[in-house]
Amino acid sequence: MQSTALLPAMFHPSTPTPRRPVWPRKLVAWLLAVPMLLATARAHHGFDSSTSVRLLENQTVVIVRMSPALLSVLLGPEAPADWTDAAFQDLRPRLIERSKTFFTLRSADAPLAATSAKASLELQGEIAFILKYPAVSFPATVTADFCKDFGPAFQGTLTVRGRPLRAIDREGPVLATLDLSPTRHTLEVPAPGNSPAE
Repeated sequence: MQSTALLPAMFHPSTPTPRRPVWPRKLVAWLLAVPMLLATARAHHGFDSSTSVRLLENQTVVIVRMSPALLSVLLGPEAPADWTDAAFQDLRPRLIERSKTFFTLRSADAPLAATSAKASLELQGEIAFILKYPAVSFPATVTADFCKDFGPAFQGTLTVRGRPLRAIDREGPVLATLDLSPTRHTLEVPAPGNSPAE
């Protein structure tokens, strides 16, 4: 019978088998959740908004996304303590009516009235509005009235796009952009072909 003393250490009966580290389930779950939490935090950061205006052939479409904090300030006492789906559904009719006052669009110096409005609560927690107006004539201006009364904590962007150049394009070229602030919230839109962004 061969002595175990002559066997390599890895085969020696008295050598314990190395064990893989066991990660606590809670720690693993937390590590997996971190990216989602960070993404959610960015979506809810401060008084944020982003607006895209699309100048189409037969209509103008305004898509604006707002953080719950920003919309709560706009609503005042009407705002819910927590933006749950149930709270949003309860407020949806009032949100739709209120959203029609968020912007002033002027086409050839004449104001345009919103023809329709929709509101939705997105998975990231932001509230999105889709507003439709008649097609614009130039010169045109877009004013974000909702940000006039905010302080320096407000952050927002306004981008105006022209008609898609090709049938396969989902969006048209950028005609004008503006970083919104309480003092800078009106954007003059040049006619396509005269845009410095092209």
